[in-house]
Amino acid sequence: MKFASRLVATLLALYSGAEPTGENAHAFKALCQAFNAATAPINDADYTGGPNTVTTPDDLLYLLMTSLPAAEFSKETSELIDNTTDGWKAKKAALAAKKDDKNKPIYQLAPDGPTKTALAPALKRLYEEAKHLETTAKTLHDEVEQATTAARKAMAEAAYGRPDAEEVPQTQFAARSATCSGAAEATKPGISIAHDMVCVCSGATAGTGICGNGIGTTTYDNTKTSTHAATIKGLFSALKSKCELQRTYSKASPAAIRAALTAFEQTLGKEVNDGTGVQLKLGNNAASDCTGTDSETTCVNYAGVATGGNIHKINWVAKLDEAADKLAEAASKRAALEAAKVEMKQKQTTAWATAALLKLKLPDVPQTTQTAPKTQTSESDCNRHKKSEDCADPCQWNDNATDKTKKCSLDPVKGAKKATQAWAERGDDKKEEK
Repeated sequence: MKFASRLVATLLALYSGAEPTGENAHAFKALCQAFNAATAPINDADYTGGPNTVTTPDDLLYLLMTSLPAAEFSKETSELIDNTTDGWKAKKAALAAKKDDKNKPIYQLAPDGPTKTALAPALKRLYEEAKHLETTAKTLHDEVEQATTAARKAMAEAAYGRPDAEEVPQTQFAARSATCSGAAEATKPGISIAHDMVCVCSGATAGTGICGNGIGTTTYDNTKTSTHAATIKGLFSALKSKCELQRTYSKASPAAIRAALTAFEQTLGKEVNDGTGVQLKLGNNAASDCTGTDSETTCVNYAGVATGGNIHKINWVAKLDEAADKLAEAASKRAALEAAKVEMKQKQTTAWATAALLKLKLPDVPQTTQTAPKTQTSESDCNRHKKSEDCADPCQWNDNATDKTKKCSLDPVKGAKKATQAWAERGDDKKEEK
């Protein structure tokens, strides 16, 4: 155990001793961290949970079919499930083909009756909810895949300057004045992390080891132009190899990207001790032009692109920020996808429990008809009375009636009240019978 502890301590000491020591080592480290974050692989399954398995189980369809009225089941089409002749025929054939290990049908049409009438709506609702959940889950799964695809493209553009690139294009390199400073569209600072790494790690005589032990060359000085683009591009290969040795994680994540962006922001202007726009220079000593003639000019100056001091105007910074947002968006939907899987399983379980109740036999609901109360006075009943003393409630006498044969007529208010009382009395009689 003690030996293992000493070994770990020794390895840590060796690793610490191997930290870059050149004048631009801090700049290389920051760009390297960003490059490793941008080129780390995205594992889609970390965000989608794997292939989309949230689909409506066949059981829910078959159980719904067993709850249909026999007359509807026997039709050539089903308005509820499949209104095509071939489709409905195929579904019924598939239902009949489902057998258990004793070759008995798993799904059988339940007998018509009050039990089926009571439970069929529940099976219909479960099936419809499952189909809706399936659609929702597919949309979520597609959105997650779209987000990871967008993140992957943004990360590639941050690393190499193009969403589909796997290496830095030589078109990004020209004379240092147009590559490591300024704002020329095709070669501007920040067009890619790989591009900027070459600017800080290759200069004139001071370039050797400027980014650390064995990291840095004297190739990219103030004499180089666009005609040397292929040579300049080739410098990145060695830098990439050194950089990848510093990677400490195996897959991309929003956290790793955010950490890299924070490290870069904190490194800008570090080791630069004077001059205008010092906070937008990545290099060392004086804030001079990045011509590559000596150590302090072996740098990259973002002043031309990060106008107003806004580093999010640096292309690769903006792209990494976008990638982090997309990966965070994808991660936020993983929980919903997992919940959908659980919910679909619950619906399947509930459907089987509901279908099991179809075997129960409920008593038939007695058919009752309401009969009119024994006494309910009508308008014609009142009209028969020709004398006021015979015109009793709910009728009323009117000497001024236009039709003299109908001086006794039904009082609508009293008539309604009496009818209501009659119905109430009938209900009381029914209770007594019970």
